[in-house]
Amino acid sequence: MPTESRPSSVFAAPVRQVTLLPDSHFFVRLVPLATGEGADTAAAQIELAAESLAPFPVSQLYYGFFTRPGLDRALVFASYRKRFPSDETAVWSQADFVAPAFASLLGASIPAGATTWIIEYENELTAVHFGDASGVPTEVRSFPLTPDADGPARDAAREALLRTLPGSRTIINVPAPVLDVAATSENELVFRAGDLVSTLPLAAGEVLDVRDKAELASRQQARERDQWLWRVLIGCAALLVFCGLAEVGLVGARMWHQTRATQVAVQRPDVESIITKRNLATRIEELSSKRLLPLEMITAVGEARPSGNIQFLSMTTTGLYTLQLEAQTPAGAQGEIDAFQSALRRLEVCERVDVQGLESRAGVAAFRLIVTFKPDALKPAGS
Repeated sequence: MPTESRPSSVFAAPVRQVTLLPDSHFFVRLVPLATGEGADTAAAQIELAAESLAPFPVSQLYYGFFTRPGLDRALVFASYRKRFPSDETAVWSQADFVAPAFASLLGASIPAGATTWIIEYENELTAVHFGDASGVPTEVRSFPLTPDADGPARDAAREALLRTLPGSRTIINVPAPVLDVAATSENELVFRAGDLVSTLPLAAGEVLDVRDKAELASRQQARERDQWLWRVLIGCAALLVFCGLAEVGLVGARMWHQTRATQVAVQRPDVESIITKRNLATRIEELSSKRLLPLEMITAVGEARPSGNIQFLSMTTTGLYTLQLEAQTPAGAQGEIDAFQSALRRLEVCERVDVQGLESRAGVAAFRLIVTFKPDALKPAGS
């Protein structure tokens, strides 16, 4: 009875496959477990118990077991390997879980004591009896049915099973379990049988699995490796998606920038025209509301001149508060230029003094002096 879960998308967990075997192919026993310090592991004790219960070596058995933490007993189920033809066992290598069908329901909620599940399959009935509230069945019995068994035949088989299990106070009819594809995840298997929901972590499923234990250990290692490879694949895919989105964002930003640059280029002539008109209007306003005082500027500069060695060649005003002078001095008197600059800077009316273009030729040092006056610091003569 192989079933499988399929991924809903490329990013979903890998396919999960399970194979549920007929319960009647297994003999089931409840065996004691030694507990406490120094006791062998449950798996080692179950191996010895399975070999002692069967007339065959454990290497010729398919077996598994079920117990719960802290319990001193386990339910063991085993079958002679030759009961399963090779063409049937060949597909087991692809399955994540191979066990008798009733074992898939042992992950359900623990029922009350004296509860019996009657599991109805097409060709058999299985009674799973819980004699106490430990959650580990105390009896598991199967009754085969012919393919054409009708309702009365099934009822008779059901009554025969219940007679072998005295003390059943609660009887629950359970349909054949199936894998819940939607609920099954990367780390657990989920089975449903009517109202019963059984959740088996993969570690618990390996204990129930009847295949060769060394093969199961190898499969566990391969599964862990595949999970890591799957996570790496998902991470790489997410990184590629992120890089693609980033590239789209960069292309969009580039297009936006180009659009903005085009708009700026189109609007630049209008902006420059507006700036020119504003500057012209500001200049006209200054000329109409404020007076240019060139004589006062020349007087202030002349009074700061340290000696007659510095000769003024030309003077030009640039704006209302800036005076530009072309001057010269004998080459041996260049120190007076620094003294002249310092004297101008000490004037309260001067805001800034710069000396530019100093050069010597034919015994004369020529330079340009730019003096910027403080607004409204100069007063017209006679005021």
